[in-house]
Amino acid sequence: RLQPDARSKALANWIKNFLRSGKQWNHRRVVVFTEYEDTLSWLERILPGLIGGDCTDRIARYTGRQSDTTREQLKAAFNSAPASNPLRVLLCTDAAREGINLQAHCADLFHFDLPWNPSRIEQRNGRIDRVLQPSPKVRCHYFVIPARPEDKVLTYVVRKLGVIREELGS
Repeated sequence: RLQPDARSKALANWIKNFLRSGKQWNHRRVVVFTEYEDTLSWLERILPGLIGGDCTDRIARYTGRQSDTTREQLKAAFNSAPASNPLRVLLCTDAAREGINLQAHCADLFHFDLPWNPSRIEQRNGRIDRVLQPSPKVRCHYFVIPARPEDKVLTYVVRKLGVIREELGS
């Protein structure tokens, strides 16, 4: 249970390939949503080892158990200019799925765990897919492992999101 799985390795590789150039961190940022705080804690524990180098000031967690002040400080740090703040990876529970804008310097989001309700997925995506998003392209990533029964559900949920988007024109 303390070992990385295929998803955590894929996430770490993505971070190494898209948030870093060698050992230097670039200005991109990413939001990673987990369904459970235990998953978030596990990711926070294993990601630095998978990414390599000193990541202590690059990764932060955003949960409902934190004070309003702490969450506001995290939001301000994540939305500040990347040159002035080292934070690059924001690990979030669904406490961040509503009422928080994270698009200022972030156009990438990962759903590490998926909720069953498609509207909650859209709410998560909405943290970076917003009117004031400066990037011309927003990328919301999902993990699909074809051999797992759970991914049959994922396929259904993603298809359902497509139908909802088509019908609502958004």
